[in-house]
Amino acid sequence: MTSRRVHLTVNYNPGLGAHPARWRVVDDPRQFWDINTYIKIAQVAERGTFDAVFLSDTPSLRETVPTHPWHTLDPIDALTAIAVSTDRIGLIATVSTTYNEPYNLARRFSTLDHISHGRAGWNIVTTWNQNAASNFGVDAPDHDTRYGRADEFVDLVTKLWDSWEDDAFVGDQSGGVFIDPAKVHAVEHIGTYFKSRGPLQLPPSPQRHPVLIQAGASELGRTFASKHADIVYTIRHTVGDGQDFYADIKSRVATQGRDPEKVFVLSGVYPVVGSTEQEAREHLAQLDQYIDLDASLAQLSERIQLPLSRADLDKRPPARPSGWDQANISHGLTDAAWQALEKNKDLTLREILLGHRTSIRHLVGTPEQIADDLELWFRSGASDGFNVSATHFPEGIERFVDHVVPELRKRGLLRDEYEGSTFRDHLGLAVPESQYTSAHV
Repeated sequence: MTSRRVHLTVNYNPGLGAHPARWRVVDDPRQFWDINTYIKIAQVAERGTFDAVFLSDTPSLRETVPTHPWHTLDPIDALTAIAVSTDRIGLIATVSTTYNEPYNLARRFSTLDHISHGRAGWNIVTTWNQNAASNFGVDAPDHDTRYGRADEFVDLVTKLWDSWEDDAFVGDQSGGVFIDPAKVHAVEHIGTYFKSRGPLQLPPSPQRHPVLIQAGASELGRTFASKHADIVYTIRHTVGDGQDFYADIKSRVATQGRDPEKVFVLSGVYPVVGSTEQEAREHLAQLDQYIDLDASLAQLSERIQLPLSRADLDKRPPARPSGWDQANISHGLTDAAWQALEKNKDLTLREILLGHRTSIRHLVGTPEQIADDLELWFRSGASDGFNVSATHFPEGIERFVDHVVPELRKRGLLRDEYEGSTFRDHLGLAVPESQYTSAHV
């Protein structure tokens, strides 16, 4: 047994699963906007004592890949429905700091935390693509501006969550005192991007600060994550690269004056589980026959910001250009694609795309083989846990929970049952004190 346990979140991204042909094998392709599917996935993950269910999002239709499912339901609204159908699992919504306002968002997450009795989490994104910007009638901000806005956004949201002291609500019916106004504080924020008086309309939610998640990969992104995040998502394809990223984030967290043991790095994985390795490979091959190469090529071209055509399919992957990280892109997703191409540099693009190897690291094998891999990453300082996707939902996550989770528990790597009720409890994080308490003002 070990006192340190693996942290798991389930990545329902962007509906139906991670395999490019996922929608062609599910019972009903319309389920990617059916809330009952979302609820079932969360309930299965809760049975596996996952820390949280994670809903990614981007506020635009993906017109470049019309044969793939895309994000549909608003994550906070979907998680509100999931909250009343589950008891313990955390609820992570992806919401952009570029196309929202701090006050509204602080209120929405506080509401979700109240409704769920302390299970809300916010995956903070800055949304780089112009399609999203066009939906709001603006041009996409550059990388530095997005992160500057995000940093102030999170600072202001935190102030708003802190604007009520813990005992500000009195509720004295006989004495006629509803709240103590001396313990409800205006934040009076005036910054570069935002101006807000506050306070928030709600008393503190059970966690006060919902758990914060970020996936910074650029220099600015890693600094931002180390300052604000409780969980840092990443996509790494080798143990060595995972160890390097892990060490870098922990070092940056310490530099920020925070405890590195209280910030968790979770690497993306995509397990395909079979009773034998051959069965797992056959399961994957059944889906691979439906892959649309044109759509996959268009998606890769968009991701690495290089024009690719069918003439490139039987060539080796292109070399990563110098200055690739200066473009106005998602550095994390783009870097993950380049990592995958570099790892498979001896294959043709056709072979890489047919093996859908350009995004999340995928594992194909028995429960024991998959647990071996996860344990290696966990014990070797490459990850504190994993953001788990699947070929298709809900079947893929059911296979993982029914077969891999018991193996992880047998090794003492995963809890047998929840030991607390809030998302912060699952991570071993304390509830922050308001920065506006009498001792601080």
